[in-house]
This record gives sequence, C-alpha cells and structure tokens, in this order.
Amino acid sequence: YLKEMWMWPDDPRLCYVLNEDSPTAMSYHMLTTHTPDSDNRPYIVIATPQKLLDYCEERTKRILVKNPRHNFSLSPVFPYLDTVVIDEVDEVLIPHQPQAAGNKLLKVHLNHSKFQAPVQRIFVSATLSATTVNHIRSFMRKSVLAHTAAHIFENEIQESRRAGDKPNSSKLTVPDNITHETFSSDSLTEHTQCIATVVDRDLKESTLAGASGPLHCVIIMPLSAQPELLVS
Repeated sequence: YLKEMWMWPDDPRLCYVLNEDSPTAMSYHMLTTHTPDSDNRPYIVIATPQKLLDYCEERTKRILVKNPRHNFSLSPVFPYLDTVVIDEVDEVLIPHQPQAAGNKLLKVHLNHSKFQAPVQRIFVSATLSATTVNHIRSFMRKSVLAHTAAHIFENEIQESRRAGDKPNSSKLTVPDNITHETFSSDSLTEHTQCIATVVDRDLKESTLAGASGPLHCVIIMPLSAQPELLVS
C-alpha cells in the first residue's frame, strides 16, 4: 500500500518492518547506521510496540556507553522523528498498565523536548472507550475533546442553518433529518443503557414525525465483538 502511494515504489528506504520476525542485529543496523555521506535509514518504520521499545532501550544503552553524559533532550534516540501513528490505540496504550510497551515508548522515547519541534501524534481506533480517551490526554499538549478542531464541523452547520444558507460544499454537510451522536461506555450495563437511549429517542422522534411502521436499526460491530451477547 505504501509503495503504491510513493512516487518511487522501488525505493529501498521507503519503509522497514520491525516485528518479532525481524533479526535484532539487522534491525539495529537499519534504524541506526548513517554517515555524513550516506544515510540508509528508512522514512517509515512499521513496528510492534515491544520490538520498537527493545530497539530504543538498546540504542540508549549504546549511546550511554560511548558518552555517559549524553543529553537526550538535545539529541534523542529518534532525532529525526516527525510523526507517530498508533493504530488500535486502545490495545497499545493500555490505561491500567503503565509499564506497557506503548506507554513507555510515548513517555520516554517518542516524546518531544523543548529543543525540538513537537512530534505529531495520530491515534487511530474504532472502539475508543472513555477511559482510553482520558489516558490519551496525558500524551497531548491540549485536551482531545476541548480542541476547537473537534467542533469546527458542527459549528459550521449551526451557523449556516441560523443564516438560512446551505453549508459550504467543501465542508461537512449533514441533512436536517440526520444526527450524529457519540456515546462512551465501559461496561455491559452502560452498553445497554446507550442502546436503550438511542432506540427510545428514535421511537419518540419517529412518532412525532408521524412515521408509521417498525423502527429499522443497523448495528455495526468489530470482528472481535460477541453478537450473541448484544442480542441477549
């Protein structure tokens, strides 16, 4: 997929996969070796948390052996890092496991210092819980939910409706009869309450709108979910 997007698909520096099958010595060489005249380090590293943490800790040890007074604020393990993308964030940044590899990576090795430009962090998940969202906040300069970007689309819609105009076509457009709401739950009881609240509200709105017939609802679940539990 990355090669399809890259203008030079055969570029050997495009990406490197660092997982449990990657030889330790080769991985260290690929991510570290460079000279003023030659740099073979990859642009993108696709890694599992524990394997990347192992590299960072080994790199830290070797740097301190050469220079016990090395300042990691001036020259961190990844001085050239621009962006960190964490997929399935709820499985990588485990809230109740501070020593999990993902948590240690972000706190120690993939953090920005006052001498660097901030590292852009992108968190991806389809099953974020409230606990995980609160945990992610500790890794960010601003609150995930309080940032103005989180409300820009909704504000645009409301202002357009007050003015009687259609929203700008280049921005998000939601028909008047469709609403988007987010519910967070951490337990089976809260799951049940969320579903009951949505169904009850939709039934009332359908009745007020004069709709007849049964309420049709589609529930989309991840592969790891248990449909039988939801039905029960």
